Amino acid sequence: MSLRGAVIGFGKIAESTHVPALAAAGLEVVAVAEAVPARREAAARALPGVRVVADLEALLAGGGRLDFVDVCTPPHLHFAAAQAAAGAGLHVLCEKPLVTRSADGAALATLAERQAVVVACVHNWTQAPILVRAREIVHSGALGELREMDLETLRTQPAAVATDAGNWRIDPERAGGGILFDHGWHGMSILVRTVGAKPRAVSGRIEKRKFRELAVEDTAEVRLEFAGGARARFGATWAAAQRLNRCRIVCARGTIEIENDRLRWPGGEETFEESLAGGGYRPAWTAGIVLEFVTEIEKPALRGRALTEALTCLRLLVATYESAARGGAPITL
Repeated sequence: MSLRGAVIGFGKIAESTHVPALAAAGLEVVAVAEAVPARREAAARALPGVRVVADLEALLAGGGRLDFVDVCTPPHLHFAAAQAAAGAGLHVLCEKPLVTRSADGAALATLAERQAVVVACVHNWTQAPILVRAREIVHSGALGELREMDLETLRTQPAAVATDAGNWRIDPERAGGGILFDHGWHGMSILVRTVGAKPRAVSGRIEKRKFRELAVEDTAEVRLEFAGGARARFGATWAAAQRLNRCRIVCARGTIEIENDRLRWPGGEETFEESLAGGGYRPAWTAGIVLEFVTEIEKPALRGRALTEALTCLRLLVATYESAARGGAPITL
């Protein structure tokens, strides 16, 4: 039986990435909830025959079978939407960050367990083919134990124009933070999946390096210690001179290096079609997360994996801000 769902928030990320990703994974979108009239019109044009309403309350009251919702609103609205949907017995797929506060994450975990529903966050960068390949090499054991990992994201400005008042990424009340919450969710999920061990301590620093007028940080650095002794670093900035993504994974018998679309390791070299530093939307990456979401729904014994990963990312980022406020002091997890 095909899973039937609703998209909550029909902005650019929903239209260009989530809707095609859901379709690619075989899920059916039967409804959209969107507060902005112009975007409701866009939804009606893009999805003929789909029910379009103004809010989630109207959607849930409207009848008809729904199995899941896909939350694509700005971050400050994620918790309320996820809570309402999970409370109604629906599975929840949500854009990152899942929530912006620790208390909301704990409340959502309790609700998901009580309602026996899947809650998953779209950590779509973990599905980038170049990073999937790097994980395959690491987890094959061919290079021995992973010892260190360094991941860096360089950007020249926030994802939308920095001076645009409508850009939620520069509003701490809507975004949860600056670049640390924006790119840090990607970074933490990549590190946690690749290292494959529980983080046990985190430290970090944040700063305003270029966009000093902003209410959020434009640069962040996170350092992690994992069970088993592996260490990792994540750095991100909106203040760079160029767009660039790079990664270095040091294993006992060799090093893996990534720069944008190129992967090198002692056994060879590959160039990938998509660069990590490329612009635009990534429906194929998101489709990979959707398939994981479907697997958890269909196999109850696996439920909780995606939510645990998301709550780990939340804990790491919250602890990084705590560490930064204490001058970079390590926070034990």
